[in-house]
Amino acid sequence: MTVATFLDRLHARRAEAQLEEAARNAAEGRLLPRGVTGWTGRLLALTILAAPPGIVLCGVLLIWSFWPAWGAWIPGGLLIGAGLYMLPRRGRMPRGTRGRDTMPATFELLDRIAAAVGARGADRLLVLDDINAFIAQVRGQTLLGMGGILWRASSPDQRIAILAHEFAHQINDDPRRLGLTALAGSILHRWLDLTEPGHDADPVSDIVTVPLAFASEGLIRLLTRLTYGDSQHAEYLADAIAARVAGADATASALRLMLTAPEAGRCMRGFYGPETPRGMEWVDIVAAALRDVPGDRRQALFREAEAQLHSVDESHPPTSLRLRFLSGLSEPPLDLGPIDWDRIEAEWQADIVAIGNRGFRAAQPQ
Repeated sequence: MTVATFLDRLHARRAEAQLEEAARNAAEGRLLPRGVTGWTGRLLALTILAAPPGIVLCGVLLIWSFWPAWGAWIPGGLLIGAGLYMLPRRGRMPRGTRGRDTMPATFELLDRIAAAVGARGADRLLVLDDINAFIAQVRGQTLLGMGGILWRASSPDQRIAILAHEFAHQINDDPRRLGLTALAGSILHRWLDLTEPGHDADPVSDIVTVPLAFASEGLIRLLTRLTYGDSQHAEYLADAIAARVAGADATASALRLMLTAPEAGRCMRGFYGPETPRGMEWVDIVAAALRDVPGDRRQALFREAEAQLHSVDESHPPTSLRLRFLSGLSEPPLDLGPIDWDRIEAEWQADIVAIGNRGFRAAQPQ
């Protein structure tokens, strides 16, 4: 047995154990457990968060200790600048977001889903070109992103499941997205940006920056490993919450739809030249490729998903294990009341047409 095979089997057993624990927690109605490694990760995150103000304080003390001599001003100023640079930055609201004033029916639906989840509602909505969805906090506002192609490809119950899953990320205590660990990760990435040598770096500066860059990368990997288990559990919890709102069948159906995303990409790459459709027609053709995958190709994509032995990335368990998790749940969908889908579709139309027009332009010869 090779080392790679051994590690794959080890990771697969760990993933199975996480699935079984998540299933037990869902059956017992318990929230995310906090393991020893998770607490260790949070302790490390606290230490990292203390680093920027600590570096600023060291710079101030260095200047103050040798005041009024000028010799300490340069190293002290560098320390202060480095510490201030490492502080977490407030993100900017991206262009093109929509609010309640232009999408009232959509936000009424989002409010109902958020209330059913038990999370804060969205303040802004961004219709994405990607076949994806996300939720984030930007300057004290909740930003929800939803792919326009994904929206057109999904059924109403799948849309509710996807949106409920994203809202659940506000309450599932995922260390990769929320709280101290997420802030610590942003500090480490800024530290890495500051210390990673550039192409024109001189050897003298490399003596200082290269060890710091290696230390930053090492801390990023360590923090990721320590919070890995909690992130995987948090994703299962988001699936369970989505199943409670939209129903287990709709949540599983939405996951299966996301598995076929490569087919949409293949369809987009097939467009070329002035005969390419544009606007809503372009989007609907790609959405159909995402939704109406032939049976043999769909089975091949599912087999690829089953081959993922331990994780898709640091936070997402394999889709095949998530589907097994959902198969053990039997929640029927909640009654969210009457939903005016025609009015909602009309509110999305301008953004979706814009996606199709961008797709048309991308397909034209340069």
